Amino acid sequence: MKRSELREKTFIILFQQEFDDAFSENIDFYLEREGLKKRYAVYARQTLLRIVENIHAIDETIRSHLVNWDFDRLSKVDLSVLRLAVYEMKYSDDVPGKVAINEAIELAKKYNDEKAGIFVNGLLDRVYKSTNGVEKNDDERR
Repeated sequence: MKRSELREKTFIILFQQEFDDAFSENIDFYLEREGLKKRYAVYARQTLLRIVENIHAIDETIRSHLVNWDFDRLSKVDLSVLRLAVYEMKYSDDVPGKVAINEAIELAKKYNDEKAGIFVNGLLDRVYKSTNGVEKNDDERR
């Protein structure tokens, strides 16, 4: 399975978090429903649980980079795309920021529309630039 396919399935599962109060307890059900097994399920589960664990900080990052838009007006699709991308940019050591942005744009366009891709691009670009465009691991090497 390609990394982009795994990311898309992870996004689909993350979207369910908006509608499931027991999301963390039901992750295995969603993983199975999406056909994720073995290392793919492990990766997706870890990503999803870390997003849930850091959701307040992730949402604050999104809020602080919104321009002329209210957080509560974000579509559930865009919010899930943004949460996954911000997680990858700020908390995942194996995803370069620009890759997270490009993949998020594609997901937003596929599951919402072209305008959503533009919106997601703009917001994530601001997040990326606010970290001075420095990848996570570069900070640790200094």
